[in-house]
Amino acid sequence: APMDQAKPNGKTGRQMRVRVEPEERDAFERAARASGLTLSAWLRLSAREMAGRQLSNMGVSVPWI
Repeated sequence: APMDQAKPNGKTGRQMRVRVEPEERDAFERAARASGLTLSAWLRLSAREMAGRQLSNMGVSVPWI
């Protein structure tokens, strides 16, 4: 699957590269499959959830909420 798939509006997001241990990648892939998501979508949703929680705790507005 392409690493940077087109969004419905025709735009693509900026790509991030993250190094992970093989065991982490395997676990992330299993969790994504179990959720019915691509690995990219699962990682993005997970990161947004964590960032949103952290920023909210700091009293910072969360741009996507």
